[in-house]
Amino acid sequence: MTAGMLVIGAPDTTPPAHAAYRVEDVSWERVGAVLESQEIVAPFTMVGLSWPDDGALPGEAWFRTRSAGEWGPWRLLTLDDDHGPDIGTAEAARSIPSSAVVWVGSADAVQFRTMETSAGAAATLIDTTDRTRPLSQRLGQLLTPTTPSAVGTPGQPLVLPRAEWDPGGTCVPVDEPDLVQVTHAFVHHTTGTNSYTESEVGSRVLGICLFHLNTRGWNDIAYNFLIDKFGNIWEGRAGGIDKGVQGAHTQGFNSYSMGVAYIGDHSSSEPTPAAEQSIMELLAWKFGVHNVDPSNIATLISKGSALWEQGVPVSLHPVSGHLDAQATSCPGAACYNRLPDYRATVDGMWDQVPIDTYVSPLVGDFDGDGQDEGAIYRPADDVWSVTDTDGTVEAWADLGDTGSWTGHLVGDFDGDGRDDIAGLTDGVWRVSESLGFTFSTSDWGTVSTQLNWETQLVGDFDDDGRDDIAGFADGVWWVSRSTPAGFETASWADLGTLTDWGAHVVGDFDGNGRDDIAVFDTSDGTWMVGLSSGTAFTMSQWADFVTASGWGPQLVGDFNGDGFDDIANYYPANSTWWVSVSSGAGFATGLWGTTETSNYLSHLWVQDVDEDGTDDVLAFDAYNGFIKRQLSTGTAFETTTLIDTPWRTTLGAL
Repeated sequence: MTAGMLVIGAPDTTPPAHAAYRVEDVSWERVGAVLESQEIVAPFTMVGLSWPDDGALPGEAWFRTRSAGEWGPWRLLTLDDDHGPDIGTAEAARSIPSSAVVWVGSADAVQFRTMETSAGAAATLIDTTDRTRPLSQRLGQLLTPTTPSAVGTPGQPLVLPRAEWDPGGTCVPVDEPDLVQVTHAFVHHTTGTNSYTESEVGSRVLGICLFHLNTRGWNDIAYNFLIDKFGNIWEGRAGGIDKGVQGAHTQGFNSYSMGVAYIGDHSSSEPTPAAEQSIMELLAWKFGVHNVDPSNIATLISKGSALWEQGVPVSLHPVSGHLDAQATSCPGAACYNRLPDYRATVDGMWDQVPIDTYVSPLVGDFDGDGQDEGAIYRPADDVWSVTDTDGTVEAWADLGDTGSWTGHLVGDFDGDGRDDIAGLTDGVWRVSESLGFTFSTSDWGTVSTQLNWETQLVGDFDDDGRDDIAGFADGVWWVSRSTPAGFETASWADLGTLTDWGAHVVGDFDGNGRDDIAVFDTSDGTWMVGLSSGTAFTMSQWADFVTASGWGPQLVGDFNGDGFDDIANYYPANSTWWVSVSSGAGFATGLWGTTETSNYLSHLWVQDVDEDGTDDVLAFDAYNGFIKRQLSTGTAFETTTLIDTPWRTTLGAL
């Protein structure tokens, strides 16, 4: 064990018995004109095949399964790799080619057949036969209020939360989700049998998630929502059903869209009326949340797919099929032919976003009084408003449609003591400078659209009193340094081929006045810190965790008051906070406390609320109107306390 390595007593990484996950190397033997694999014996309900990037399985492949001692017929295995994260993202760099994952029901052996193959193929067997929760968990659920995911807001259909299909917390996302502005919805089908019972659906969704997470190497399940033939809507990728969570369902277009998958195969049979009613209600609600006009055909710039090369403009209807963006037959001809009716129905159901609905909550000192305020965006009229600590909300400016920005970043970019808002759109930096009572927006410089910045961080990296923006793309850290004339962008560090990056955070970890970056390597649990010289980052390893995955939010603050920024790491598996305390040259990580988890991870930020010289962790619970806080003692976090907030009325729709 290396020095500084942290042992947190985390659960074994092997999923528990109620969601067994097994990978077996496949060996091949020629039998006549075909190649057959060995018989792989193990109990499972879902199966798939994967292979290395340089060993793609060509042509066609088949599989058969055994149940109760009887082998079934050979069945075609779908091999086209038509899902996936957008090219250039960290999630895409981890992606492994594979077949679709197929639901087979209860089986105890599988065998594969192909005409030709290459080394490195592996079979994934997932057994979700027993998804029941331990008694303690079931009792706990009875005593816990219903989760927000399943609670209908005006116009919202009932959405079954992740806990319904993953009660044991088996499929934990690798990283926090990226949030995007949704302008389109892509309709998919999962393929596989349409003969399933309502009680089997949860197991099927869990199996898809485990396959996408563990076999494909993605952050989480690819889809934002799934709909079964009984009309039930299931929450997919984590991050909030009312948020623009970027998925991995439509390569090249994930950053613009949401993905909804019918559970089953609709190549020749249409979805059931119950399922179709649910998808239309879901789309009408989501389009209202994101202010998407269902009749407005828009042009998107492809980020690269097998159908549309990177940089090609593509005109797409807001309700499109997967095959409109990728070389695939998904969502099946029978379903695709139904899309015109979906569009007409959704257009009739859709309502303009309510005037009192706000999105994109931001925290910053926008008036320069030393106290943080909340800035909120209202899509109905493109107005940014600022709410102060007594609950007063004032409209500051109509900035136009900032929904096209790739993100909303808060920082003091002009160095006047007031925080501003910046965003990147079509390769142009737009900055809304705060005047203390309104925002003034202008262009601040260009960035090559080919950089495809997947991460954008704010910090004063050159210690000139003006915040800058760092972006990570294709293994390179770029910095748009703020000057009186706008942003000047240059490369600051090249990390080469290392791609398994999770959290990226900013802080002054060596206490010299210049902000630095810290990057978490999910492949081995390493914190790499890039110390800023004012013109470049020098990367080095600062800490090593035994557990590389499963971490939740990771927040920066001076939690012990020594002048060096530290990192607070939340571990959802046992609801604990671990703080990596900086010495100026390395991290020493220890347990700082346990917290409740219900709704806790909503809009987290760091602030010294008790003014004792040590930063604390706060979280805004938009559903209940509370701020929950973890107060630092300098060596630990005190038990979570609740304070009511007047933001309840202004942000309650988030």
